Amino acid sequence: MVEVADVADELATVLGPAVSAQLGFTYSSTQFWSKTRNLGLGTDTPAYALHIQQNPSVASGLNLCSQVFMNAIPSAAGSGQYGGMDVTARYNSTQQGGGDVWAMRAIGEATNTGLMNTLMGVWGRARYTGTGQGGAFGSLYGVRAQAEITSSGHVNHVMALKTEDVTLGTGSCNHAWGIYVSPLPTSGVVDQSAAIHISARGVQNCISFAGTTTENEGGATRIYAHADGGLKLDRVGAALRLDLSSLPSYADDAAAAAAGVIAVGEAYVNSATGALHRRLA
Repeated sequence: MVEVADVADELATVLGPAVSAQLGFTYSSTQFWSKTRNLGLGTDTPAYALHIQQNPSVASGLNLCSQVFMNAIPSAAGSGQYGGMDVTARYNSTQQGGGDVWAMRAIGEATNTGLMNTLMGVWGRARYTGTGQGGAFGSLYGVRAQAEITSSGHVNHVMALKTEDVTLGTGSCNHAWGIYVSPLPTSGVVDQSAAIHISARGVQNCISFAGTTTENEGGATRIYAHADGGLKLDRVGAALRLDLSSLPSYADDAAAAAAGVIAVGEAYVNSATGALHRRLA
């Protein structure tokens, strides 16, 4: 039978004190094989079970603290899945409300007076560099989020993506957006394109806005595609209000046509009656 202490002493002999110090700890039967077993790479005082620290000082080029690289080469077509990293954080308790559990938390942090160009918590990139014509195969997702219930249990919310409170503290910014969609590419060939796409119809697939007096997460005002394919806008529990003040006013279709702004089928307000008109000719 091999004792743990014997293994620790053997590792200390093989690695030596220099390598042990570089790893951030001293091999000994009383420290390394203790309950904490902290491993530090680049730090003399590891604060976590695995602590990797790098202090780059170069002003240009790519600087990585760590990189996990997998080169998947399947021998035949199939349904195999390949992941560069798989992280699972499991909450296994009968206690309710046990705090937060995250499988991965990414924090991009600036702590000095200098500020970089862009600070990102997560940067997801799906990149295709091949030349194959996949046809029905092949979808690129920069970030794909999935939330699921795999049992008969009940939860309060199921959200694949939530933008949490964007806070400024005492600071300031030029723009604040919960979700920002950069301009889509105009190069290449695209059959269909949408900045935001909802692949279903019906009120359960709406864009909803909370009520004014209570946070009605069911949506007091909703925009969605009707079953017939038309766009529907409705208000729950109150009259629907539309602000038409930004629409131009004209006396008739001839005046709207002469202005050269309102096309056939577009709307304008009758300057005499205030009625909403659709230009017919």
